Amino acid sequence: MKAATVQDSLGQSTMDKFELNHAVSLFTQQTTTINSLWTVYVAATFAAAGYGFSVSPLSPIIAGAVTLGFLVFTFGNWKLLKQGLQINRQLQKDITDFIQSAAESNPFKLSIKKLVSTANPPWISLVIHLWIDFCVVAALWSRVKWPA
Repeated sequence: MKAATVQDSLGQSTMDKFELNHAVSLFTQQTTTINSLWTVYVAATFAAAGYGFSVSPLSPIIAGAVTLGFLVFTFGNWKLLKQGLQINRQLQKDITDFIQSAAESNPFKLSIKKLVSTANPPWISLVIHLWIDFCVVAALWSRVKWPA
C-alpha cells in the first residue's frame, strides 16, 4: 500500500503522509509477525520435548546440550516476541488516541478499536513462554539416566 505524498510549495514530494489505514495495516502485519514467532516457538518446543521422549534414556551430557540449545533459542525468540508485542502495544495506543481525537467520524471506529484491543501486554506472553520453557526442560530431564 502506497502512502499519500505531501507536496511542498514547488510541487515536489517532501515526505509520506501517515494515515490511520497505514497504522492499522502495520498493526495487522505486526500481529502476523508475533503469531509467526509463536508458531516457530511451538515447533521448537515440540521438537525438544519430543527428542527427550524418543531418545530414552538420555545421558546428562546430551540432555545438557539439548537444554542449552533450547534455552538459547527461547531467549532469542522471546527477545523478538517482546519487541513485536511492544510495537503492537504502542500502535494500539497511537491508533486509539487518534480515533478518539479525530474530528471526523469513522464508520470502522468500533471494529478498529476491537482489533487493537487484541494487543497483549508483554508480561502475559513472558509468563506463558517461561512456563512452557520449564515444562519442556522438565520433560527432557525426566528421561536422563544418571550414571550409577
